[in-house]
Amino acid sequence: MVKSTRAFSMLVALLAVGFWGCSSDDKTGTGPGGNNNTTLGPDFSKVAISIPAPLQAAANANPGGGAAIAVSYITQVNAMAAFATYFTPPSVAPGPRPVRRPESFAAGANDSVTWTDGQVTVTVVTQIIEGSVTTFSVRLDGSEGGTTYSNFEYISGYFFPDGSEGDFNIYHPSSPTVPITRWAWSRDPSNALIMTYMEFTANTLITIGVNTDGSGSIGYSYSNHVQYAAVWASDGSGSWSFYDNQGNVTDSGTWQ
Repeated sequence: MVKSTRAFSMLVALLAVGFWGCSSDDKTGTGPGGNNNTTLGPDFSKVAISIPAPLQAAANANPGGGAAIAVSYITQVNAMAAFATYFTPPSVAPGPRPVRRPESFAAGANDSVTWTDGQVTVTVVTQIIEGSVTTFSVRLDGSEGGTTYSNFEYISGYFFPDGSEGDFNIYHPSSPTVPITRWAWSRDPSNALIMTYMEFTANTLITIGVNTDGSGSIGYSYSNHVQYAAVWASDGSGSWSFYDNQGNVTDSGTWQ
């Protein structure tokens, strides 16, 4: 339970950094012409994980129980979408909103858009590198909260427009070349969605798999030891277990 709290606290800190991008009113931006109603970057809705209603009900009934832990991990993985603010420049900015690329665009096509928020300049660059595979990078310049940025790459990754594969990396000024957090997703031959969330500084890993019928599973590992696992059926009922470092079950339960 303590390890779960620690993992979540780091994400909260990351999001606190991320949300300054939509906090002030003095934003201006520039970029090439384009569709002002579209956004650049992954379509987060295609990789969002739904919380089964029975699981949510069990978590609500016992906020400190094993079902609630499953909900917290799903919420943590879904929190990647909170960074969408970086891929939608403010509405007051002149020029375009970055464009989500259709599959028909040619390889090598790229776009960039820049805007300012207070003393920080945000630049988003995207490029199609192979077929419809698109890379993205969010870079910061300026200063905010006592931290100075100089062409600092805050976010990087790639995605397939159909949501079948991608990753999303977050960097910190203290670790400018190695990500401190990464989300990654793919689909297996049965079209099941596999999502992973890694915190490298905390040495934690969350893996969530969701099948096309709505059934799924969650695993949480710390230092390469599975600490928690849960599975649920297509009707949303399921079970959870906690483990020690030797793989022994220390607690378990079900929800209906």
